[in-house]
Amino acid sequence: MALQEHRSAREDAFELLVDAQVAGTDVLRGARGLVGAARRAGWTDVHALAEYVIATILCWRAPNAPSTLEHAESFVAWADRSDEPLPMALARCARGFLSTSGAHMSHGVDDVLSAYEIADRIGQTEDRAFTLHEIAGVLHELQLWELTAELHDEVEQLTSDADRPRALVGSLHYNRRLATPCELLQSRE
Repeated sequence: MALQEHRSAREDAFELLVDAQVAGTDVLRGARGLVGAARRAGWTDVHALAEYVIATILCWRAPNAPSTLEHAESFVAWADRSDEPLPMALARCARGFLSTSGAHMSHGVDDVLSAYEIADRIGQTEDRAFTLHEIAGVLHELQLWELTAELHDEVEQLTSDADRPRALVGSLHYNRRLATPCELLQSRE
């Protein structure tokens, strides 16, 4: 039963990540609830995914708000204490993304590079693919199209046979198509 609940919580986290792009307060509330449930159950992976949802929403809403900056720093601190690669990589990716959104953060590119290095230690293919996909998103924001394309290629290789979680697979394919025109424009320059 616990394994099924864990799988369901992971699916919920990925659904929230997609919903975060189009929905509002309910997603934030859902992510915070999932963080609490993950803490109680000891699911570090679900906790990390839900924290990442929160970080993303806060970044989009108010990148320079003190609460956004505090969340980014507390996410990194918690992730480092967990000493697990998924939270460590996602926390740095979130803080790196925040620095591309106009927030006054000094970590930026260092966080993205660190997230990439840490991602190599993520054992679960789905988690590694998601993390690399998110790193590619930050590189896209930095207009580093060639690196973005390389990471998308790697993510495609990792997920070529994947059909679950549905939200993750759909997001990977959508964002790849979104980034391709930018990569093509870059190649023409």
